[in-house]
Amino acid sequence: MTMQIANNPLFIEDLSVEANQITRGLTAKRDIIVRNLGDKTADIDIWIAVGDAKSEPLLGWCTFSKSNPLRLEAKDKCEVTLLFEVPAQANPDLYNYDILIEAPIQYPDKLFRRSQQLRVLRSDRDGEWGTEPGFILQPLTNSANPYLLQAGDNLEVKVTVENRSKRVDRFYLTCPEFTNDWYSIRYPESSIETAGMVQETDGLQLNPGNTGEITLILHPPQFTPAGNYFPTVRLISSNREDLMLLDVVYLQLLTDETLGVQLHPLLLRIPKQDGIFELELTNQGNITREIAIAASDREQLFSYTPEFTAVFLPPRYSSNIPLKVQPRKWWRRPFWGKPLEFYFDIKLENNRVLLLPETPKPPALPKEFSQGTLIWEPRPWWQVWLPLLLLLLLLLGLISVGAFLFWQKTFIQPKIDRLEPVTKVYRQIAAKPVNLNLTLSNWRNWEFKNWKFQNTSKLSTVKITPQSREGTGKIISYGYNELLQFCQPINNQLNCTNLPTETRKAGEYTFKIEVYPQGKNQPSDTKETDTITIEPIDTPKIIQFSSTSPIYRETLREQVLLNWRISNPNQIHNLILTQQNNNAAPVKKTFIGCNPQNLKTQGLQPNPNRIEKINNQEFLVCQGVATNVTQPGDYTFKLEVFSKQNPTQPSDNKETDTVTIQPSPVPKVIDQISPNKLNYEYQEPVFLNWRLSHPSQIKELRIIQQGSDGSNIQNTLPLNQ
Repeated sequence: MTMQIANNPLFIEDLSVEANQITRGLTAKRDIIVRNLGDKTADIDIWIAVGDAKSEPLLGWCTFSKSNPLRLEAKDKCEVTLLFEVPAQANPDLYNYDILIEAPIQYPDKLFRRSQQLRVLRSDRDGEWGTEPGFILQPLTNSANPYLLQAGDNLEVKVTVENRSKRVDRFYLTCPEFTNDWYSIRYPESSIETAGMVQETDGLQLNPGNTGEITLILHPPQFTPAGNYFPTVRLISSNREDLMLLDVVYLQLLTDETLGVQLHPLLLRIPKQDGIFELELTNQGNITREIAIAASDREQLFSYTPEFTAVFLPPRYSSNIPLKVQPRKWWRRPFWGKPLEFYFDIKLENNRVLLLPETPKPPALPKEFSQGTLIWEPRPWWQVWLPLLLLLLLLLGLISVGAFLFWQKTFIQPKIDRLEPVTKVYRQIAAKPVNLNLTLSNWRNWEFKNWKFQNTSKLSTVKITPQSREGTGKIISYGYNELLQFCQPINNQLNCTNLPTETRKAGEYTFKIEVYPQGKNQPSDTKETDTITIEPIDTPKIIQFSSTSPIYRETLREQVLLNWRISNPNQIHNLILTQQNNNAAPVKKTFIGCNPQNLKTQGLQPNPNRIEKINNQEFLVCQGVATNVTQPGDYTFKLEVFSKQNPTQPSDNKETDTVTIQPSPVPKVIDQISPNKLNYEYQEPVFLNWRLSHPSQIKELRIIQQGSDGSNIQNTLPLNQ
């Protein structure tokens, strides 16, 4: 069997008490308990492995009562049964295998292994195995009651061996899982007498049927970690070297919590010596510890700062921690006379304990160790006289500061150092106000307020007044907090850039700036800018407005079409076209560009707005704009353009010359209607001759026949006859 690593949270406990042997053809059972000693839920894989070719059939014989993975909560356990279905043709022999468990996700690199054996007997020769040697370990141990061993102590295990064969045999003992410094084996002394010498043998030789004893001494090396160990003890027979006889010693190495503490030096004189102690911690036990360090004196006169707040100490390791001491209550230092002597205590705590999960409580800490002593020397003589001198200098300084503050508050006022527009020419079309650049000096001063000196603002308000030929514009006032949005303090100057006004209207302006200090109704400084020009927006102008022809004809079903060209199309709000006729009231239509405003409701196709650019100036060009005027008569058309700046008054208008729509001509009888002869026979048809003008304008032709009896007969002739 293998041992469990000291901090392995996985463990296998063997429950089977009967011999590990089975007659071939039967099924063997092996009951074990899988334990999760850790502090978190684990998904545990369980399987068996063999170490030699002879034992490989076990892999096919073995099944488990639980499926993989086996999920166990923290501190939980589960019983698992291993079933070995040994076939009838299996070779009788001793088979070796290991039971392994692992939780690779929750506990990586924590593999637990327990070695086992299964002896397969012949069905008719069970007694043949009675010739194998037997051995017993004393004291008896098991997984539930391991042997408790203090750190540094030894355990003597007596191994009683019985030779059951009919031949002389020599037996050897080994612990394959331990290094040589863990154990020693003592065989009995030789029965051969050598003069003056006592000779020890390297094995136990037994005659048939005899019994002997081998002593196994377990002496764990110093600082071996505390925990549970399960070494496998193997007995080897010289006659049958392939025979492996195994047993297990269950051993629990108890915790050693010894911790050494030393303080160097024990006494320091402050400030003659550097205020650094050195604390030496030595882990003389067998558990890994992490110690938190603190120190304090009774009156908390000094602060104590360790270089490391916590120290990690594996077994047998030591660490030196510098402890820096500094005065906290400096006024308690003696001015003269005897020095102040006092003690301070070191406090140790378990910051984090690395133990097995079942550890009931943290390890103990040393209760008594040396106290540190501090001697605080009196102050030197110059520290007594220096405060008096400083007090005198302080009074002189207060008088000087008061005079400076009075002079600054009374005689130093905010002043305009620089005033200029961002640019001297603006365009009204940009819709941006005039912005100014301004630099102020002496805008703040020092004052004593709320028990401290403050460099506060002396500036209250900056007033901007626009002036033009039309008079004074809207005055804008900026308070100090509003100015900070546009100003930056640079070298005791307040540099303001892009300070906006509300002047956007076209014209020529000058701006007067007045600076008012805190608590004053009169400006401390005034300046005016040079003339600033805001260029007006170019309004739309009608460059050309005419009809496509001066005369239209009704016979061709022509309507009046108009052409116009207008400058600054981006400033056009709308167009109004007025149709005038002598016989009717004027008709007005609103146009957006080249199309009527109600174009969509009329279901008409839009006329494209064409923009021409000549010498960097844009023009709206509309050609062939339909007016829907088709009735004969004389017409004039008036076009008015309205700008976006003043959509109620036209910025320009133009009229066309008189446009005429000629009416269609009236058909007339050119010659007199005459028959082809004057006298006709009864029922002879009458043929008439005539000639008409403008036959294309004739809609219908009617012939009215009047009889002698006064009757009328009306005939309508087709136009193609």
